[in-house]
Amino acid sequence: MTEETKKEPVEHPGEILLMQFMRPRHMRITELAYAMRCSIEHLASLITGNRDITYEDAVSLAHLFSISIDFWLRLQKKYDDSTPGSEQLEAVDHFAERELRLKVQHPGELLREYYVKPRGMSIAELADHIGRSQEYTRHFLQGKYDVTPLVAYYLAYTFETSKEYWLNLQRDYDLRMKNGPTT
Repeated sequence: MTEETKKEPVEHPGEILLMQFMRPRHMRITELAYAMRCSIEHLASLITGNRDITYEDAVSLAHLFSISIDFWLRLQKKYDDSTPGSEQLEAVDHFAERELRLKVQHPGELLREYYVKPRGMSIAELADHIGRSQEYTRHFLQGKYDVTPLVAYYLAYTFETSKEYWLNLQRDYDLRMKNGPTT
């Protein structure tokens, strides 16, 4: 008699978010939705497993919990791979991976989109905060310069994040680019 190997059910990333990140911090769904700049309905459907974690969600969660973007995306992929019928989706995975690589943004671009623009901050103000020239800052926001430990320190101080967050964004970007963005 052969014994079938049973796979452990994989938790949806939303359940992990709720159980391991929100509950220990006594964080309400309204608080997290506000911090992520998404609707309560969006976050509720993610937590209940009715919505997948998107790249944008992963960026927000990485920032809020100082964990890499890849952590959240890997949770989603692991869940997707454990879902019945995932073998049939392998062809679709190729296109999803390509789309994900195309969406990879440099930390400077993320900074511009999620921190500088919403605050109406000028390049001169940001340059002053990070101790760099306006020219350097403009190029950084365009993705032409990397996050250095010193810049990460000043960004963390300016935007009340951690320096690890910025360094992790740069590391994640470098790893994705090393694997070669598809064209």
